[in-house]
Amino acid sequence: MKKLQFFCFIFSVFFAMSVQADDEVDQFTRLSGKTRLADSSGALNETINKIFDEAIANSNGVFERCDGPPENRIEARARLYKSIAQAFSENAFQKSIEQKVLDSADFDKRVIPLETSIYAGTDVKLKPTIRIGRTELGTDKLREFFFQGFQNFNTFKLNEDAQSRATEVSEKIEKEGKGSVLSWADHAARLSGYRFWDQVCGVSNKPTTNQKYFEEFSCHENSFVICNGKNWVRNPKQKIKITDFVDDSWDESVNCSQYRKEILDSVLVKMESANKANGTKINNACPVNPSKCKALVKRNVPGLGEVCRSIGNKKAKKDLKFKREAYLNSHPTYLETPSVPKPAEGKR
Repeated sequence: MKKLQFFCFIFSVFFAMSVQADDEVDQFTRLSGKTRLADSSGALNETINKIFDEAIANSNGVFERCDGPPENRIEARARLYKSIAQAFSENAFQKSIEQKVLDSADFDKRVIPLETSIYAGTDVKLKPTIRIGRTELGTDKLREFFFQGFQNFNTFKLNEDAQSRATEVSEKIEKEGKGSVLSWADHAARLSGYRFWDQVCGVSNKPTTNQKYFEEFSCHENSFVICNGKNWVRNPKQKIKITDFVDDSWDESVNCSQYRKEILDSVLVKMESANKANGTKINNACPVNPSKCKALVKRNVPGLGEVCRSIGNKKAKKDLKFKREAYLNSHPTYLETPSVPKPAEGKR
């Protein structure tokens, strides 16, 4: 019963922090002048770690000791996750991370006006591009990383095939979303977010260890948080580094998106025009750097889209031939109401 209360409690936190995924990024259009962004990982790490430390301090209660009897440990763990989840909730994220990226000179960013972007003529909300380590990504990916990553973790953490189930559902969410863009980079960021939340009070990769971990409501020795006496504290051996979770699968000019038919042709034409203006010599609109796709496929990175996966597979690449259909998202949306067949005559 206590375990059930804990999971319901955490689910309610996520439900309150879920967001509408209608933000997009243009990583094809460049502005005149400087084209390479400065690395923002240091500034972002500092911001994330500060928020994280404050959330841990706020999670420690008077009676819910993390080293107490089982019922106290359950409550202490629930307070820990609630505090951290709230610290990265939509409103908190907008104020503490998103707004800082927009306002602070510590974050070098590329902001493309909608009317000059590949999405000109649509009503999407364009987000800036920043660079984390060697990877350029839209700031919308950080939201996917924290919010949807938490959903995946919270839903599947007790499953023996947790990560494969999280991958399956995240892919379904992206394919059946109501938006015009199927962003495989969003999907990749969510899966990385699963790993982040998993490491908050981390678990082993062994299912039997996972089960024991949840029964005891303790933290794994490699987690970001550990129990020290009666309180949760940061693990001095594990500093949060965003570069541990980011790779080129977060880059939409590498991990190519797919588009609804109503905007597909317009977007592809603008992509090709942007690539030409940038001096990018490729045969297709996307990926801009095929070698990065090959590297991701070779490493078996999860969350890759159909086009990027095909780059690393000679047979698939030959079959695909990068026709227009390769970039088409033809999956039905979850808002489309299926037709209900009429009952056969004489049947009620």
